[in-house]
Amino acid sequence: MNIILHNFLLKSVDKMTMIIFKFNYQFLTISLFSCQLSDLSFQ
Repeated sequence: MNIILHNFLLKSVDKMTMIIFKFNYQFLTISLFSCQLSDLSFQ
């Protein structure tokens, strides 16, 4: 396998993983925030 291509693939996968992780983290934060809000409104 071409080393340059291999490096490029690794970088791409890394970038994708970071984007997905960031997105999931934001989603999780929003979910937690929503849960806390609903808890507050129930009290």
